Parts: sequence; structure tokens; C-alpha cells
Amino acid sequence: MSEAVLAMLGLPPTDCLVTGDRLETDVRMGLDAGMSAAIILTGATTAAMLQESSVVPTYVLERLADLLPG
Repeated sequence: MSEAVLAMLGLPPTDCLVTGDRLETDVRMGLDAGMSAAIILTGATTAAMLQESSVVPTYVLERLADLLPG
């Protein structure tokens, strides 16, 4: 699915960032597709779960607003 979206947008995976609150779905999908991936610790994944997981996101955010400047 991610390949289809990237093709539609005309973007390489290295220019994209997947954000989500689930390590095993959101983050893994992005990483498997060659994208950077950010986990947001406001939903399904806690900091403790992150430390136990073999899935290692590129970025760890406390909230989605952390992506915005300033």
C-alpha cells in the first residue's frame, strides 16, 4: 500500500515521514518501505512498550504538535 501512495505522489521513500501511535503497524510499515518513522506516545504505545520492542522508530514524539516548528 505504501508503494502505491508513494508512486501516486511521485516521492521517494527517503523524502517521507510516517507518523503513528502503533509500533507494529504504523512504524513498521514506514520503516519497511524505506521511510523515516515517528512514534507518538499519545495512544496505543507507551514509553515502556517502546523500550521492550524490537521495532525502533527514527523519532519518538510525546505529541503530534512536536512536529511543528516553534
